[in-house]
Amino acid sequence: MKITLTNDFHNTEATVIVNDSMMLSNSQIKRAQKKLCGMSGCECSNAAGTRGRQYLPDGSRFDLSFDADRNGVEFAYITRY
Repeated sequence: MKITLTNDFHNTEATVIVNDSMMLSNSQIKRAQKKLCGMSGCECSNAAGTRGRQYLPDGSRFDLSFDADRNGVEFAYITRY
């Protein structure tokens, strides 16, 4: 499924593809953050660069929750409202 992440401070969007597990990989998080903000030292957003309400294609809201695997590699998973 394609989802669009947004940053309402910079008025930017980034589209990512998630599988059935509804998780974003570390590389997806980094690419999204760079596209959504990418400004060194900016504190406008979370680790993925999102800010403001996030919506799935069906219109339901979601949040990104961040975690790391046992090797310390960060990932994010989607929690629907």
